[in-house]
Amino acid sequence: MNDTMGTVPASAAAITQQSQTNFRYAFFFLSPERRAALDAVYAYCRLIDDIVDGDDPVEVKAANLQAWRDALPWIFDQASGPAAAF
Repeated sequence: MNDTMGTVPASAAAITQQSQTNFRYAFFFLSPERRAALDAVYAYCRLIDDIVDGDDPVEVKAANLQAWRDALPWIFDQASGPAAAF
């Protein structure tokens, strides 16, 4: 990820665990595949929320959000993005 996307932990599961959310307990009862998928969705939402709620100037927030928006086509690319694993 590029620098404008902010600091990203090594995995989506790490983001869920670090957030201390009660959602992580519900994820425990899911199959490993579904848990990984929900960890990814939660991590994305958490990172976006952190950008918006952060102390950065509006221009920096807008650039960070745009970087994530620009990454979405690749993220869901069935040929080369992370979605290719599913």
